[in-house]
Amino acid sequence: MVQEANGKIELNAIILVLTDALGRVFAMVLIIAAARILGAKDFGLLAYATALAGVCLAVSDFGFDRLTVREVSRRPSRASRFFGNISAVKAALYLPAGAACALLALFSSQDYARMLVVMVVFLGLAAQNHMLFGCSFCRAIEKMGLEGLVRLILSLLLLLSGLAVLLAGFGLKTLVVSRLAVSVLCLAFSIVLVRKTIGITFERLSWRYSKTLVKMSARLGIYVILGMLFNSINVIILTFLKGDLSTGYYSAAFRITSLFSVVSVGVSAAALPALSKYRQESPKDFVRSFQKSVRYLLLLSIPLCIGTFLLGGKAIDLIFGVRYLSSVPVIKALALLIIPSFLNNIVNAALISMGKERVMVTGSIVGVAVIPVLCLILIPHWSAVGAALALVIADTVVFFCRFPGVFGEFGVHRQLVTTGRTLLAAGLMGVLLVWLISIGMPLPPLMGLSVLVYSGLLLALGEVKVDEVNSAWEVLQDFVGSFLRRLAFRKSAM
Repeated sequence: MVQEANGKIELNAIILVLTDALGRVFAMVLIIAAARILGAKDFGLLAYATALAGVCLAVSDFGFDRLTVREVSRRPSRASRFFGNISAVKAALYLPAGAACALLALFSSQDYARMLVVMVVFLGLAAQNHMLFGCSFCRAIEKMGLEGLVRLILSLLLLLSGLAVLLAGFGLKTLVVSRLAVSVLCLAFSIVLVRKTIGITFERLSWRYSKTLVKMSARLGIYVILGMLFNSINVIILTFLKGDLSTGYYSAAFRITSLFSVVSVGVSAAALPALSKYRQESPKDFVRSFQKSVRYLLLLSIPLCIGTFLLGGKAIDLIFGVRYLSSVPVIKALALLIIPSFLNNIVNAALISMGKERVMVTGSIVGVAVIPVLCLILIPHWSAVGAALALVIADTVVFFCRFPGVFGEFGVHRQLVTTGRTLLAAGLMGVLLVWLISIGMPLPPLMGLSVLVYSGLLLALGEVKVDEVNSAWEVLQDFVGSFLRRLAFRKSAM
């Protein structure tokens, strides 16, 4: 049972990581084009609009996605009631969220054209928010392939429409309108797909049941709202204090480092439905699955942190060009965010499955209280770098606030051994990178060599076994083979 559980988590994690990775690659291509064509100021406005809209939409999210995954994974028969009643509640929450977004945008600047950009971005993100809520039902019953299909279609259409707008010479306003149109189209497609595939029906809405769902999701909702504030408040304060240009420099660096979050988000998302079931059915499987997920993230986050710190400047120059060289110190600071961010994601998944939302909320309250103070201290002196450092320090504080909630299941001794070996391997990789950078080696071979060296050192130190590599390869082959078989079947059916 343990091997089956771990294998299923690994397969689902691979699906989500690959889907998210492809989606972020598509998004990064569009971001590079937007940054180069629009310029740092308009690019900064787009980042500000996205951050502000995300904060306001946190109210409509209210943790319903996570609640759906946890509860429907335990009782799939509740899917239809959850879908209809939560959709109604979310629709009612979009109106005050939109009003708040408009007022905040108007307060930051009396420029109505600027406010229009913010509101169009809000509507597009609202459509995507509801689309992802529908995808949470796929995740709950562990049909990650359906979720991957919807998200990839969204990412691809956003890329193609965005590139068409930018290359045709249209500006920021047309870009955000095209994103809104694509988001609404994909929302409609996701609703049809989820209904037909999973068998969700529109049942009569119940005010009493909706209230029950809101109560069940209350702590998760507070956590989501605080999380959005935590992740966006530094960008908002940076825009207020230093303007759109500094926000553009911060956003360029953050876009690169956020690509790595696909790994931690994918692993944690794949682990959540499994951990939720095993917490009730098999506590031993729960502990082993959680510890294995933590180990994977440690093996990946530590070298990514060191590699990003050393190679981030080259990545900025290659991707965004010389106009964004002010982003280089920002990406070095954000590299330090990778480790606490990775660990926070898996700890959150474990806490949700354990029903310890109060621990999550407490950590979020501390984080939201700390980060604005840090921003007001650091941003006036170090601008975008200060915003990055504020996020790093606050995220680390949040991790240590939440860690006691999973201490008994964490396997501290085992994880310390993994951390020690990983630090040694990643440190030696870093020394090699410093030498290779000094002799002028370009970025692509630097990245390839660092992966090979680090992987070889893990094998030599005994942290990764050959059997584990073979097992991971077999899971990947199964995934690719299954995907190709489905594709061939659909073609033959057509």
